[in-house]
Order: sequence, then C-alpha cells, then structure tokens
Amino acid sequence: MTETFPITVMGQKFLLKGSYEKEYIQRVEAYINKKIEEVKNEGGTPDSYSLMILVALNLVDDCLQKEHQIKRLLEDVEQNTHHLINLIDSRL
Repeated sequence: MTETFPITVMGQKFLLKGSYEKEYIQRVEAYINKKIEEVKNEGGTPDSYSLMILVALNLVDDCLQKEHQIKRLLEDVEQNTHHLINLIDSRL
C-alpha cells in the first residue's frame, strides 16, 4: 500500500510516496542530511544548487564504490566455492 512520508532536507519539507517502512524513510532522510553536512563541512559551497550537485556526486561515488565492493565479494565467494568444491572432490 502506498503511503506518504514527510521528510525535511535542507530545511525544506518534501513528501515521499511509496510502499516503505517508516524506519527506512527515516534512514534515507538522515543519510541525505548527513551527506549534505559532510559536503558543507568541506567548505566553500556558494549556493544550494551547487551544494546539491556536490552531494549528488558524492552519493554516486558511494554507490559505485559499493557496487565495486559487492562485485569483488561475489568474485571472492565464487573463487572460494570453486576451491572448496575441488578440495571436496579431491578427498572423495
């Protein structure tokens, strides 16, 4: 069931609609506000638009890094699985 969730980002109120749990929306709101504060603390952001572009770039970077980490973990699991299968086969 679709619900509406109010969040506040940079002092502005937004309504998110979707089938989410309230706790998830709170995590999203906290995460985006944390990222905004991190970019602000790096200094020199002249306006809200530039700030949001920098935040978006940081979020994309985070996603791509996590995607790369997941890919490496999956490759490690596959390699370890093959190694274990070969080890088991050699003992039979």
